[in-house]
Amino acid sequence: MSYSKELKSELCVSVKTTFKSKCCRSALLTGLLLFTNTFTHEKIKSITESESVAKLTIKLLKEFGLTPNLYETEKKNDGEIYLNYKITVPVRREVESLIKELGYGSDEPLDHIKRELITCDKCSHALIMGAFLAGGFVNPPENAYHLEITTSNEALCRDFADYLSECGLPAKVTTRKSSSLVYYKESAGIEDFLSYIGSQKALFDLMNVKIFRDLRNNANRAANCDAANIDKVISASKLHIESIKMLIEDGRIELLSSDLRMTAMLRLENSEATLAELAALHDPPITKSGVNHRLKKIIEFANGQK
Repeated sequence: MSYSKELKSELCVSVKTTFKSKCCRSALLTGLLLFTNTFTHEKIKSITESESVAKLTIKLLKEFGLTPNLYETEKKNDGEIYLNYKITVPVRREVESLIKELGYGSDEPLDHIKRELITCDKCSHALIMGAFLAGGFVNPPENAYHLEITTSNEALCRDFADYLSECGLPAKVTTRKSSSLVYYKESAGIEDFLSYIGSQKALFDLMNVKIFRDLRNNANRAANCDAANIDKVISASKLHIESIKMLIEDGRIELLSSDLRMTAMLRLENSEATLAELAALHDPPITKSGVNHRLKKIIEFANGQK
């Protein structure tokens, strides 16, 4: 089962306890129908791969006095067989009666959200959930962040985007071939949307993956920083040793003060030691900054600077 299909099944189960009042079920059905394949004043046709969404749509249509037909067809994809569920309401007078009950006029285009339909605190959640059940898709949380709701009606898409903003869920709008869609590409937007429609499992899945990614990224940054520091230490040590060998070869090592000669010999004998480790090897021990100062003096002397 795909991740989106699993999420939709979870949402359909939650409907039984979350949206009991008629106003919420009316809003839920409106969201389902507006974003289904065909919803006109003449007919309704809905095609879905989710058995749970098909059963919920049938149940709601019957609650509002309609007599829907359900057809199951097989679909092959990558060698696997899936079922498609097609729901139709061919009786025009039933469709017209439902449209009137949902608040739309007999000649009114079905390309916008009727704000008058929202009569309680839960109605908005129900309508947006219905839209997602009918036309929504979300990537599995371990993949790239992406959630979208698609429709063939551009005017509806833009009005729905406005409605999402009114609900505190601003989304982006684009077109893809003959479809229009609202979408989210940021984890925060997807989290807010999933929380709004009541998908706690998907929300927690996303948050857990996000936490894991943050931990992994922080670990990678720390590892990269450590590697960079090691490279820096190795590079500096190489410069120290080259300068010291130059002084030994031309006899100028004896011109250094006793303190500088001590540091030079300790560096030559401990090429991989850090400055702090070199500082501890001195007798008596000196500070890390003291070692760094002496090594700079040695390099300057090797380069002919006094």
